[in-house]
Amino acid sequence: MLESKDENPHEFVENRELGGQIEEAIGKLREEYRVVILLRHVEGYAYDEIADIMDLPLGTVKTYLHRARAELKKRLSYLVS
Repeated sequence: MLESKDENPHEFVENRELGGQIEEAIGKLREEYRVVILLRHVEGYAYDEIADIMDLPLGTVKTYLHRARAELKKRLSYLVS
């Protein structure tokens, strides 16, 4: 992670900690949920590309993404309080 020119050392540390908490939450997802989240939000693949990569119907990919996001929202909700 590169430090932004506008980011002070305190913000840098907070952002690294937040990133670690997000990575930990993603790591706790069911494998298929984790894979679709990483392919979509880290690698930037489109839904249809993920379906091809995982050899799944498009609807299943969308369902996995929806469920994974809902689970992440629940796991990380304490960060927004």
